[in-house]
Amino acid sequence: MRTGSRFDWLKDYLSIDEDIRYLKWKINKMKAEEERWSTGDLFHIHLEAKSTGSHTMDNYEEYQKQVEALQQEQKALLALVNTFKGYSNDLLRLKYIEGKTLEEIAEILGYSESAIQRKRAELHRCLDWLDHWKETKDQLENRLDYQTK
Repeated sequence: MRTGSRFDWLKDYLSIDEDIRYLKWKINKMKAEEERWSTGDLFHIHLEAKSTGSHTMDNYEEYQKQVEALQQEQKALLALVNTFKGYSNDLLRLKYIEGKTLEEIAEILGYSESAIQRKRAELHRCLDWLDHWKETKDQLENRLDYQTK
C-alpha cells in the first residue's frame, strides 16, 4: 500500500539537491581555509600536527564521494521522473527541477500562462493538504501505538 503522496519524488529531488549544495559549500569552505593556510594570511603561522589548520582538508575526499553519490541518486531519480506522465508531473518537473518560468512552461505545455498559474496554485494546495494529512495521520498512529503499549 502506498503511504506517500504521488509527488514525493519532488520532495526527494529537492532534498537531494539541497544536500548537494550544502556539501559543495562545505568543500568550498575547506578549500578557502586551506588556501589561507598555504598561501594566504595564515601562511606565516607554523602548523603542528594536532593543530586545526593542519586538518582543514581531512574530510574533503569523503565530502566529494558523498556529492558524487548524491548526484548519481539525483540522476537516477530524474530518469525515473522523466518517465512519469501527466500535466502535473510535467509542470512540477519544469518549474522546480528545470527552473523554467511559468511563461516558459505555458509555452512548452501549450497552455495559457494563467492556466499554468491556476494549476500550480492547485498543486500547491494539494501538496500542502497532503503534508497536513500525513502529519495528522502520523500523529494519530503514534497516539494509537502509545495507547496500545
